[in-house]
Amino acid sequence: MSPFLPILIYIAAYITAYILSKNFGAIAREGRYETIDGLRGFLAIGVFIHHAAIWQQFATTHVWQSPKSNVYNQIGLSSVMLFFMITSFLFTSKLLNTEPAPFDWRKFFFARFKRLAPMYYFSLILLLIIVAIQSDFIIKTSHEELMKSMAHWALFALHDSPDINQLPQTSIINAGVIWSLSYEWLFYFSLPLFAFLLSPAKSQFLWLMLSMGFISIFFWAQGFMPYPLLAFAFGAIPAFFKKYSAYSPQINQNFASIFIIGLLALLCTSYHPYSITNMMILAAIFFTITLGSDFFGFLKNPVIQFLGDISYSTYLLHGIILYTVFNLVLGITHTAKLSSAEYSMYIVFLTPLLVLLSYLCFRYIESPFLKKQSR
Repeated sequence: MSPFLPILIYIAAYITAYILSKNFGAIAREGRYETIDGLRGFLAIGVFIHHAAIWQQFATTHVWQSPKSNVYNQIGLSSVMLFFMITSFLFTSKLLNTEPAPFDWRKFFFARFKRLAPMYYFSLILLLIIVAIQSDFIIKTSHEELMKSMAHWALFALHDSPDINQLPQTSIINAGVIWSLSYEWLFYFSLPLFAFLLSPAKSQFLWLMLSMGFISIFFWAQGFMPYPLLAFAFGAIPAFFKKYSAYSPQINQNFASIFIIGLLALLCTSYHPYSITNMMILAAIFFTITLGSDFFGFLKNPVIQFLGDISYSTYLLHGIILYTVFNLVLGITHTAKLSSAEYSMYIVFLTPLLVLLSYLCFRYIESPFLKKQSR
């Protein structure tokens, strides 16, 4: 796949989002970080591009592995690390800004569940429908094992994402994206412990015990993966800087944008983002954005922010769309015979479909719960 293909995909996403936003608009952003919303839009499409490249390889090798291209690998994996930084920045800021009042943990966790669960469970229903189709609507395992595997998925794959009904590589159906949601929950449940470290006297014992218990069980079940944790740590740094630093730098937008481009180019010289050097580059990019850089105005563009609004649906749906088209509709054998140009055109034409479906899911599944939270 051409290194210029991502540009065409972003253009297709932009045009589709422009048409939708012109007709339907986007949600209000009072009190929100505009540049962060815009960044989400870029990142979600980046993950889609990453998995599209993986699917082209998978069709011929039948091995699910990272793209061989630096660009296509970085655009996906680095995007996920930046998503983690966004989570850490927003909720560390929220925690710091509630001082000295006590933090309402019950309300926080309930709000997080309402934010993540509706769209996640809708995507899980789609995945189960595909499993049923691929299994010819025949139960191929014991009812106990079937229910057990489905329960793992229903719990955001906090322990594992096993094959369902003996369908090999079930997780490929949604491109395996839910691994990151388990780390999102790890971060949320780490916040009571973090609050204790900040202010032991104001800590709430029950939530502290729950936090420590969840962290222990998580690492026992999942093992230790350092780079998401490092991303969370780097995301918290600008939150502390904004809260406690007396220094308020004035950002030169052009210089900051050129600086980000230079760092992105530097990233593309490396294959894998899971290194200290690459994580520090990502942290520098993110810190620059939190200081106010709008990347030549793109991050404050209403259309890009519209893509940011629907980014969670995009993240959960894109793998299902790729699987449906290249495995169920075209078939793996036919997909493997496509030339790079033909395959690229499929991806470009799928982009408007992804944006449209993401918007519909945002409007009818995500948005009703977001409105309830704001009341």
